[in-house]
Amino acid sequence: MLYTEIKRKIREVKELTNLGLINPTWIRNIEVFEQFHYYRDIDNTKQDAYVLTGEDFGISWQSVRKAVTDLSK
Repeated sequence: MLYTEIKRKIREVKELTNLGLINPTWIRNIEVFEQFHYYRDIDNTKQDAYVLTGEDFGISWQSVRKAVTDLSK
């Protein structure tokens, strides 16, 4: 799973982001992924978790779904 690989190297990802070599969206997407799974763990449906996470981050539920899908590969 991509999330697991990135999470393992989060310090390096943050350093590269600060240097401008990695888009800061990666860090946000990791946070989105974690928030989505938090909502799923407390018995929300997938759709509810997408919507709630989107509201938390000020992005559409479709953007949440894409981030979750991308990081689940």
